[in-house]
Amino acid sequence: MNERVLILSQVQFGSVIAPYQYSRYLKDRFAITYLCWDYGSSRVDEPGVTVIYVSRRGGKIQRLARFIRECLREIRQGNYDLVFVVYFQGCFLLPLFTGRNRKVLDIRTGYVRSRGIKRWLSNRLIYFESLFYRSVTILSESLREDLGIAAGKSCLVPLGATHAEFPPKTFEEINLLYVGTLQHRSIEKTVEGFSSFYDAHHGELKMSYVIVGAGRPDDERRLRDAIQRSSCSQCIRYAGWVDHKDLGTYFAEANVGVAFIPLEDHFQVQPATKVFEYLLAGMPVIATNTLENARTINSTNGVLTSDTPGDFCRGLDEMLHSRHLYDSGAISRASTRYSWSYIIANQLYPYLMSLLKEPTCAS
Repeated sequence: MNERVLILSQVQFGSVIAPYQYSRYLKDRFAITYLCWDYGSSRVDEPGVTVIYVSRRGGKIQRLARFIRECLREIRQGNYDLVFVVYFQGCFLLPLFTGRNRKVLDIRTGYVRSRGIKRWLSNRLIYFESLFYRSVTILSESLREDLGIAAGKSCLVPLGATHAEFPPKTFEEINLLYVGTLQHRSIEKTVEGFSSFYDAHHGELKMSYVIVGAGRPDDERRLRDAIQRSSCSQCIRYAGWVDHKDLGTYFAEANVGVAFIPLEDHFQVQPATKVFEYLLAGMPVIATNTLENARTINSTNGVLTSDTPGDFCRGLDEMLHSRHLYDSGAISRASTRYSWSYIIANQLYPYLMSLLKEPTCAS
């Protein structure tokens, strides 16, 4: 009989990629129950996964107390072999009241909204709550070091991507695609850089730039203004927010991915989700030179730049002159280790099994 695993996450099932993919790829190996808040969004049905929804009625403290109470009740009554907790503020209470045996804390991010005391305090809270867990899965080695979590209790479970099949890309044209949030990303700088590149090379080849994502009103206004000011507004399209299941058309039409993250301390240790999806689709990537992007991007699969319009233009120039060296099929094949199926089968599942084989001990 399959071991019973309880996944606890404040995100509604199916609305955030990582916890959903854990459930999807582990359900044939474990009996999965997923407990989450009910945000009122459309419910995703995944055969083989039992989902328990918790109401978000009331104020912040009331609904957090309700969520923790339901988590504790399910842990105590469910007779689970392992409890997998996707980090949320207050999660230290779960092992405090039900013991530390076979509980795993999954940390997907540090505080990335701003620098300064708020970031320091938020990251110290994550570290403090992790002390109540014997086992931690974490997004990246850089994030583990930044948070100060001991290597001996941690297992690296990196960000993954869905491996969709696309025909190999060709590079007679340059068709850029950015997919992601606009909040705190300064994507208008890429528009300015692309405009300079267009001015220098539009007679040599066809080019386009599609931007998919949403942000605060000010973020979207700056982006639209930059497109309107550019010398090539006819070649740039802002598509707004697009549901993940509808992104295939955009990935099929593009041949270069854009991973533009400001080079600020609070972004350095956070991998960009779409980098891996671009690579798995066979696209070289123009990416800012963060610690995590530098671990992934090299001369065979893209170009690293700074976070200025001028250097984005320089990166596009480098891509233009190197485009005959890019092998779309090879980029995709070399990136299979970034797919969710690979990561869960080869990293997360063996780690969870090793914990299940350990004898339980006093908490």
